[in-house]
Amino acid sequence: MHRIIETRLRDCTRLSPGARGLTPMPLRVLIADDHRIFRESLRHILDLDPELSVVDAVGDGNALLESAHQHHPDVVCMDVMMPGLDGIETTRRLLASQPEAKVIGLTAYPDRHYVLEMLNAGARGYVTKSEATEELQNAIRSVCQNQIYFCPEVSASLLDPGQARPPGEVPRSLRLSPDSQEVRTLLDEIGRAPVPAGRPIPTPDEFARLQQIVEGSTIPAFVLDQRHVITHWNKACETLTGMPASRMLGTREPWRPFYPEARPVMADLILDGAREHELRRYYAGKFHKSKLIDGAYEAEDFFPRLGASGAWIYFTAAPLHDAVGRVIGTIETLQDFTVRHQTETVLKQSEAHYRHLSITDNLTGLFNSRHFYKQLKSEIGRAIRYSHPLSLMMLDVDNFKKYNDTYGHLEGDEVLKQLADVIRNCLRLGDNGFRIGGEEFAVIMPDTDVESARLVAERLRATFAAVRLKPRPDLTTHSTASIGVTHYRPYEKLTAFIRRGDAGCYQAKHQGKNCVVVPEGRHAPEHEAKGTS
Repeated sequence: MHRIIETRLRDCTRLSPGARGLTPMPLRVLIADDHRIFRESLRHILDLDPELSVVDAVGDGNALLESAHQHHPDVVCMDVMMPGLDGIETTRRLLASQPEAKVIGLTAYPDRHYVLEMLNAGARGYVTKSEATEELQNAIRSVCQNQIYFCPEVSASLLDPGQARPPGEVPRSLRLSPDSQEVRTLLDEIGRAPVPAGRPIPTPDEFARLQQIVEGSTIPAFVLDQRHVITHWNKACETLTGMPASRMLGTREPWRPFYPEARPVMADLILDGAREHELRRYYAGKFHKSKLIDGAYEAEDFFPRLGASGAWIYFTAAPLHDAVGRVIGTIETLQDFTVRHQTETVLKQSEAHYRHLSITDNLTGLFNSRHFYKQLKSEIGRAIRYSHPLSLMMLDVDNFKKYNDTYGHLEGDEVLKQLADVIRNCLRLGDNGFRIGGEEFAVIMPDTDVESARLVAERLRATFAAVRLKPRPDLTTHSTASIGVTHYRPYEKLTAFIRRGDAGCYQAKHQGKNCVVVPEGRHAPEHEAKGTS
């Protein structure tokens, strides 16, 4: 077997026509790859070279054999992982009928095992898809000059780990003579190189099935192999990201449509076996484990680079396993839920708006009486729980009925608005003002003792009394308020607390109005509660 291979390699010595000094004729190239966009991209690149002519680009091994029989290509660049006949078997059959053809293997998996198998089948070169656009033309010229060519990624995989290149040295392509000792060593190794247990590779059938599933899906998706190289980028993903598959396939840049600079996407992290704390570094507060697939994660995020004004994307990343359960790559799916997110945001804003309206007084903009009782109950519970002080201020506009009768209800409403503004401006952080009746107001003051509350009330009273009111263009007048201030006594009832505040307000009215009173008793006597404003 080795002698046959050596003879075949030695006999394949046809130089390009131009190299012989004859009239240059383009080398006829046949491309075979099951991914249409990738093979058409290669066709376009090679057709730009005046020394090359792509005679056909097909999608599987059988089509390759038929096309080769018709066109008799000088060079065949074929994918190793194709549906039906894989690249290894196709190479054997092709060279059995056309031994003069030069075969270059294309793959996303530059593993030693497959390199040796392709070499055993008669291939003259091996180029990874991630390097195809830069290396394929060099490979074609090299194999047509009786050289065996390996691109840098493949040459790196052929090096003995025990004799690795120095740190920092970038791998280079290999051009070897068929008679070289390196080739003889590789030939001697054929048949004795099992698939490395630590780097599982999908079989051609597994790869073809995955291709059909991903490409046929209406859900945007892309697939990374074990080396983080993009092997699939379906039409739906092209549409979502605006990034054509021809630019993404074979690269290690799945981040490019989503982020302004290089960083791992979720599929990269899953492939590396990242744990939750590592995922949190990139998706803090945005991700969770999948409930359906072991080892998979889900997340939601906003991507400003997608579309005209950004897009909200729900995305999942899951490991891909071979038949015996080994991880051979990852798949990430994406769904644009921008419209739903916008609808939910509007709905939440609407709910918040109506919730605010339900607890707000229409005229003054302060909280209403319903929210007053709810808030006071909550603050009483907090005061008891943490042993913090709590004070309450009850206010009533003096002589409000007379003002209404004299100047009209619209001018009366203006008085209430002015008092509401004074309350808002005098409140401290944490205080809340309420309109609880016609001309009755209240202020809840958490973490405030009664003396501090009295000082705030005095400032509020004086400020309101100084407000200039103009019920008529030719008249300026003032209004005042009577204020009662009290503090919460541990474990007393809410009603008792409010009544004591009311009592202070009524006492202020009986003492001449426009003053602040801190009542001593529990609540206002019945005859005082019936007094007029």
